[in-house]
Amino acid sequence: MLTSEKSNSGQLVKLLLSFILFTITLMILYRSLDYLKPNYWNSYLLDKRGYYQGLFKVGFWAHVCTAPLLCFIAIFQVVILPLKLKKTHLVLGYTYVTLTLLLSAPGGIILSFYAFGGILSKLSFFILSVLWAYFTINALIHIKKRNIIQHKVYTIKSFILITSALTLRILMFVFSYYYGWNGVSMYTTASLSSWIVPLGIYEYYLLYYSKLKPQ
Repeated sequence: MLTSEKSNSGQLVKLLLSFILFTITLMILYRSLDYLKPNYWNSYLLDKRGYYQGLFKVGFWAHVCTAPLLCFIAIFQVVILPLKLKKTHLVLGYTYVTLTLLLSAPGGIILSFYAFGGILSKLSFFILSVLWAYFTINALIHIKKRNIIQHKVYTIKSFILITSALTLRILMFVFSYYYGWNGVSMYTTASLSSWIVPLGIYEYYLLYYSKLKPQ
């Protein structure tokens, strides 16, 4: 009975988490539609009119067109998808790896050089994009070797980094709405905290509490 209650509670938590993450991802996707007709006086493209060409434009569209989809796939794979649906997991997994390594992560690296918030923000997004590609490659390598444990470890790390876009927006809302904190310092703190804090917590969990051990 107790085991059943715990299982039901776990499912409810997963459903709630999935709903929150999906909702934020949908909001990001909706806002991304504004970029179909670039508005240089609002949102992300503010002050970037002079950059909206060449390499920046390639990186921008590579990232914007794939990142929301990758968020959906990551949430579905890690939080929702039953492991018994192996074929679905395989197809979505290869889709995630392909889009991440060929488009979204390289696009993120390019965009990091134009990030708002100064050198710390630029460095934050650059390292995030590189680590995201690194973790994703390692997840692929380990599943090819049939090393399920390490595949899970690196998949969750990749999940943490792709969903840092959602964490960033939550932190920005909290800092701005509840503390009245805005501007460069707020954005820089949010950008760093959005992935360093959850990744650090997961590394601590692996080191001290989990049977899964990074290699």
